[in-house]
Amino acid sequence: MAKGRSYNQKASLLYLRDYLLENTNKDKAVTNKNIRDYLKSEYDIPISKKTVYTDISMLAAYGLDVEYDSQKKGYKVSKRDFTIDDLQLIVDSVQSSKFITQTKADDLIENLKNLTTMRDRSTLDRHNYVENRIRSDNEKIFDNNQIGNIHKAITAKKKISFQYLKYNIKKQKVPSTEKNNGYYKVSPFALIWSDNNYYLLGYVGKRRINFRVDRMNDITILDEKREAEKEYEALNIDKYSTNLFSMFMGKPQHVQLRFRNELIGVVIDRFGVDVRIMTDGEEHFIAFVAVETSPLFFGWLCGFGKAVEIVSPLPAVKKMGEYVSEIAKMYENDTKE
Repeated sequence: MAKGRSYNQKASLLYLRDYLLENTNKDKAVTNKNIRDYLKSEYDIPISKKTVYTDISMLAAYGLDVEYDSQKKGYKVSKRDFTIDDLQLIVDSVQSSKFITQTKADDLIENLKNLTTMRDRSTLDRHNYVENRIRSDNEKIFDNNQIGNIHKAITAKKKISFQYLKYNIKKQKVPSTEKNNGYYKVSPFALIWSDNNYYLLGYVGKRRINFRVDRMNDITILDEKREAEKEYEALNIDKYSTNLFSMFMGKPQHVQLRFRNELIGVVIDRFGVDVRIMTDGEEHFIAFVAVETSPLFFGWLCGFGKAVEIVSPLPAVKKMGEYVSEIAKMYENDTKE
């Protein structure tokens, strides 16, 4: 049903607000005449110069950062919640995220465009190339507020249940275990972003487990108080997330690593600027780190070849040797054949 002039007249303040947000910024202003012409042509709302002044004052009193630019002889919204640089950074992050599905990324970017002027919206049509990026295909995680359920459960200190999935050899998603059809009952504590994936840190009883959020299905908040509060309180979450390698669980250990000096940047990127180090001769340094030793940790070290070695403790040195030996044996057998 078409809206009449009376309706439009009452809505003119909202139309004016949208017009200012879409067509002005700190560098671009619109005149009193621009405003009147726009309202008349688009909504058949004839208003006077004085009404424009009054409406602008009302919007300013409401909280819109609108001001008169004497040089441009017009009105502009010079300050916004997000600058165009802010929005470009957010869009780049959304585009680069493996966890966010393409459909959700497109929706988010369209919503972000509404936060800037029409002229600047085209600059948000960004197509970033991310090497080896493979996007999640779990659209369900964004349906029915599934992630919101995790946040609500954490805030309410309640348990959640969900089905955890994995891929089979036919590239089909199936329950991760036959027991309970892959359903878990978990005490949720935190969401962690690691290696471009989103993980839930939770406890099953007193046992800490990490779950990839995009592999979770049918997330339900239970009317049960979560467990392991003391265990989580004893965990330094900042150090925990820093020292994990792709969220695979291993045995926590204090490890001394001997690096060549040129790898200091790599160590800081991985463990933070506060990592404890000491020089070891002219070409090496020792890094003291706390890590959960696992095959992925050993694999990370292998990437640096002879430029790094585990100095201590002895069990970690031994496991690293066994890890490398097993790989070498596999290739020795292939060569013989």
